Amino acid sequence: MWPAVVEFIPPDMFDRADHARIGLFLRLLTQNSKHLHRVVTRFVINQSDVDDVLQEVYVSLWLNFDEQAPEGTFKVWAGKIATSRAIDYLRSQRTKNNRLVLSEEAVNSLAQTQNSADEYLELRLEILDECINQLPEEQPNLVSDVYLNSLKAEELSQKYQKPVRTIYFTISKIREALHTCINRKLGRV
Repeated sequence: MWPAVVEFIPPDMFDRADHARIGLFLRLLTQNSKHLHRVVTRFVINQSDVDDVLQEVYVSLWLNFDEQAPEGTFKVWAGKIATSRAIDYLRSQRTKNNRLVLSEEAVNSLAQTQNSADEYLELRLEILDECINQLPEEQPNLVSDVYLNSLKAEELSQKYQKPVRTIYFTISKIREALHTCINRKLGRV
C-alpha cells in the first residue's frame, strides 16, 4: 500500500522533517488512502484527474499536518481537505470549460453531506470501540479474531475449544449486543 501512496508525493516534500513525524504521517495516510480516494471520486470522474487531486490532497495534508487534530481524527480532517480540493477542482473545471459542471449550491451540499457522513461514521466507530470493550470475558478477542484477523469458524472453534455452531451463535449474539449498545449510546433505543 505504501508505494501507491508514496508515488503521489513529491520527492522534496519531506526535506528537513524528523523521521518519527514522517512515519506517523505516512502511516495515517496509508490507513486512510482508500477513504480519501473514495471522497475524491465522489466529485471527480476521470481517473487521471483523481490522481492529480489526490496529489494535491497529500501535499496539503503534509503541509498542514502540524495543525491537524489528534491522530484519532485524522480521517475526518483529511476527508474535509480531500472534499475541499475536489470542490476546488470542480470549480476550476467550470471556469476552464466555461460550462456548468455542478452548481455552487449542489457542490456545497455534497461537501456538507460528505463531511457530516464522515463525522457520523467516526462517532459510530468510537462508540463501537467502547461497546466492544464492555463485552464480557473473551468476547472482545473473538470480535478481533473474526473481523480483524479474518479467522474462519473452524479456526475459531479450535482456538476457543467450542463447537462451530456455538461460535456462530456467539458471534450472532455479540452483533446484536453491539448493535443495541451503539444505538443506546446514540440515543436511538
